[in-house]
Amino acid sequence: EFILPIILLALTGEKTFPLFIEFPAFLHPTSNIRYSILLLLLTWPLFGAAFIMVSHDLMYFGLITAVAMEFDILRADIAELRDCEISKFGKQLYGMAQRQNQLFGLAEICEKAFSFSLFYNFIMSSLILCFFAFLFSISTELSEFVFNGTFCISSLYQMYLQCYFGEKLKNASENLMKGFWECGWENVTDIQVQKSFGFIIQRTQKPAIITVWKFSTISLHQFSSVSWEVLHIVKYLVKILQFHAGIDASIFILYS
Repeated sequence: EFILPIILLALTGEKTFPLFIEFPAFLHPTSNIRYSILLLLLTWPLFGAAFIMVSHDLMYFGLITAVAMEFDILRADIAELRDCEISKFGKQLYGMAQRQNQLFGLAEICEKAFSFSLFYNFIMSSLILCFFAFLFSISTELSEFVFNGTFCISSLYQMYLQCYFGEKLKNASENLMKGFWECGWENVTDIQVQKSFGFIIQRTQKPAIITVWKFSTISLHQFSSVSWEVLHIVKYLVKILQFHAGIDASIFILYS
């Protein structure tokens, strides 16, 4: 939004803004310096919003990846229990159970930290995606196709990454159950260790998840559901527009 008007000014001398605004006479961008100042004042909030969104997503991706890696490391350590001495098996298993509880607690903290922000992001992204997908479906010029299509792809990709990392955390925590089952517990004769093992397995049956403010689980299934809902909404809006205005949105026939 900021670079494109500068490029147009350098190539054609045309002074454009990202938004259509009528300036008073004393603020009219007659000079290049005044135009640059006004353009900066109009676009700096866009940079601020983009910086906040990117920072939030990078923090989310980094923390979820770190927790998922710890789950994978724990599963690898659990697999080594098969080669452990029977006399030391109970003590080693207890240490693994403590690490398991700590990781699930850390995953719950991440869920509380990002749950509401992901809920807000999904709602706003879905609404904006519906709007730009609708504009894309009725676009008649190449520039409109490129702009609206690029925005739709970037929004979908952002939602996909959020759901992908949520799915990654869920799968990593679920794999702990398989690791515990293959750790050689059946060779242990200590009744107390076998009872403790039952509680450990029960804990692994509930995977670590990230939710959209407790409404839904962040996963690839959620991404596919949201994508199809957006597609159906846009399809319905195009049909309404065709009925009332008679506009031929021929490009959208592919989705009918």
